[in-house]
Amino acid sequence: MQDTCRDAQASSDQQTWIICCCCILYRLQEKEPSNHPTMWEMILAYITSQQPACWEAVNMQKAFIPRLLALLRHGCYGSAASSMPALLPLLLLLPRQLLTIQPD
Repeated sequence: MQDTCRDAQASSDQQTWIICCCCILYRLQEKEPSNHPTMWEMILAYITSQQPACWEAVNMQKAFIPRLLALLRHGCYGSAASSMPALLPLLLLLPRQLLTIQPD
């Protein structure tokens, strides 16, 4: 998957690259706790290698953040031990404007 995404970005195949971004970043909806260590490794490695462009490919307010909040609300579906250490690195990689309080 990572090679496909890297090739799509290198070849300027924007549509394929956007699909790759969404496939990886939307994995936060994974509910099987045994998959979470791999999910976090994939998400963090991808964001680290593709930021800031990867954030432009996903809808943060309608897809990424709600999925992240659902994961937290459900106690990481029983994978707190593997998920909690990944949250601080994820927060460090999120776009700064997402973490600021917007006035009403």
